Amino acid sequence: MYLSDYVYERLVDSVSKKERSLLDGIADVGETVETKEIMSFGGFTQNEISVYRSRLMKRGILTSKDRGSISFALPRFREYLINIRKFA
Repeated sequence: MYLSDYVYERLVDSVSKKERSLLDGIADVGETVETKEIMSFGGFTQNEISVYRSRLMKRGILTSKDRGSISFALPRFREYLINIRKFA
C-alpha cells in the first residue's frame, strides 16, 4: 500500500504518454515480455521501444535480463498498473 501511495503513483504521473503506453502494454502481456510482442500489438517500432525502454531502465522501472526481453524491476508494479486502470 505504501509503495502504491508514495512511489508508484508518482512514477506513473511522471512518465510520458508513450512510456505509459509501453508500461501498460507490458502489464497486459505478463511479467516478462519479448520486444516482438510489444511491437505487434502496441504499434511501436523497434527504435521507439529501444528509446523508451532505455529511459525506463535508467529510472529503475524496467529491467532486461535477456536480449530482446523486458520486465518490471519494481515489485508488484504490474499489479499496480492493472488495478489503476480498473478504477480509472
